Formats: sequence, structure tokens, C-alpha cells
Amino acid sequence: MEKLNHKLGHDEVRLVHKLLPCLVDRRRMGQVCHDWRFAIKEQQHPPLRPLPSILVPRGDGPSFSCALAGCATHSFGLPLPDGARVACYFGADDGGWAFLAFGHFLDYALLSLHSGQRLHIP
Repeated sequence: MEKLNHKLGHDEVRLVHKLLPCLVDRRRMGQVCHDWRFAIKEQQHPPLRPLPSILVPRGDGPSFSCALAGCATHSFGLPLPDGARVACYFGADDGGWAFLAFGHFLDYALLSLHSGQRLHIP
């Protein structure tokens, strides 16, 4: 891919990357082009622990909203299981796991928002 802006050096790209509060936006910045990916390679992880994401229901499937990015929504990379659309969400973990209750609170599980893996909790 061609360079997007020949005037932006690696230091400027790193500064923009460092100032992005949203983890999703930070990750996507590295996908813009090879030069940007190379420039931010050492900065892929935010220095501070990010705020949790907020799950937002949508007609085409759930998405999540990042409070740090002005509540901009991002769709999940893969479709979530159908049952996850009607489950009650109680909490989440930094690793992308959500704690859910299914079927009028009869079935509890951890759901990976990255892979769709579901771990039943007795």
C-alpha cells in the first residue's frame, strides 16, 4: 500500500498512536499501512489499563462502545452465538470475557467476545 502522508514521520505517527484512548482504534491504526505498523510496533499496548467496554444491542448484532472514544461503537470481529443476543450481561474481564445469564437465570456462562467460546458455570 502507498504511504498515506509522506510528511508524517515515525515520531508523529507514534505520538498520534499514544494519544488515542480507544484500544480498538489503537489496534486498527497499525492496520493502515506497513509504515504505520512498523512505527507503532513497540506501542501496541496502552500504558494504562483501559476502561471496560459497554455492550450495545443493535439490529445486526451486538456491538461494543468505548467510553474513551466518545462512545463510538465497534462491531465484533465475528458473530456472537444467538443465545448471547438475549442473555443478561453481568460483567466483563479485561481479556474480552463477559459473564452472562441465559434462560431466566438458569444457565450461567463466561463468553469470549473474541472467539465466541462459551464456558458453562455451575
